[in-house]
Amino acid sequence: ATMDFEAQDDGVVAKILVEEGGGEVECGLPIMVTVEEEEEVPAFANFVPDAAGGAPTAPAVAESAPAPAAPAAAPATPAADLPYHIVVGMPALSPTMEAGTISKWNVAEGESFVAGDSLAVIETDKAT
Repeated sequence: ATMDFEAQDDGVVAKILVEEGGGEVECGLPIMVTVEEEEEVPAFANFVPDAAGGAPTAPAVAESAPAPAAPAAAPATPAADLPYHIVVGMPALSPTMEAGTISKWNVAEGESFVAGDSLAVIETDKAT
């Protein structure tokens, strides 16, 4: 089955983390990042969610331990240094949904949306 994934609040798409047709994504794993203002979008150009999947509804900021020194790779900006943002997880569009595939994004990076807008069409793991 395919279902619309609707925005719950107003915002701006900062970064799309999963490509259309990119395969199944478990519910809760990050699919996009949203911000409140369009001018905050460039800060997320190199954003990569943490390996653990991060919190699906709030910015994940680990305050307990200093970040270990990573091998020289593309420098990632610590979440604490980024503007307020929400890491959006793959939604569970039904009580039994475990994973889904983004069939189509209805928004692009840098685009504003309002509550009720369809952000994406998601193919669920259920047959139609």
